[in-house]
Amino acid sequence: MKPVVVTPDITLEQLFQEFADVKDEAHRTIVRNQLLVKMRRRIKRMHEQARAMYQTETGETPEATLKRLAEQSPTAVAAWIKQKPNIGRILDWDPDDKTPVLIPISHHPDEVIVVTRGYGAGQKPEDFLDGFSAFIRANVNKITALNIVVQRPRDLTRAELKTLRMELDALGYSDANLRRAWSEAKNEDIAASIIGFVRQAALGDGLIPFDMRVRSACSVSSQAAPGPTFSENG
Repeated sequence: MKPVVVTPDITLEQLFQEFADVKDEAHRTIVRNQLLVKMRRRIKRMHEQARAMYQTETGETPEATLKRLAEQSPTAVAAWIKQKPNIGRILDWDPDDKTPVLIPISHHPDEVIVVTRGYGAGQKPEDFLDGFSAFIRANVNKITALNIVVQRPRDLTRAELKTLRMELDALGYSDANLRRAWSEAKNEDIAASIIGFVRQAALGDGLIPFDMRVRSACSVSSQAAPGPTFSENG
């Protein structure tokens, strides 16, 4: 296997930007491999001041980001990177060269002007739900667990559900955020979890909790042999 070659003068900021923006999956894989190599090298000699700034910016250690980059799907990582535009700049920064990392900081006293709820890149709950629906439709044939939820929800394993939830959480699409956005956009309180929201986005299904859907199906099929059912809340 040929080693991954990283152009010496390319910065992590440039690599993160390229990874987030590129659409071709083969290209994105190449960039990810370059990022993994360069990040491992950088983390070994990372200044404590830069490390502290990184954790403040991202809420996690550089090692956790490296693990995220290596284990999560490229789509989920790219979406996470877009929400953290300063991480490459912080990783590139060396406090010893006296060149400050240019991250906007206000020294004015904090003041509460207005309180709003954020939904990722969308400013309104409607934008958040539209973004979720667009993501599901674009990736239902690319992410195995999504395809199972849409086509064969009874076949979804707990491990697959856990992985799917982790990937959607990384994009900001957690059960709690989806329920909150739906409540604010539709003025309806819905108890459905991620399976219901995925099927609603892909198929237009009504938001009925999965265990209720199974009980309803079982009552109609009274002749079917009893067996274990999978609850989306389990």
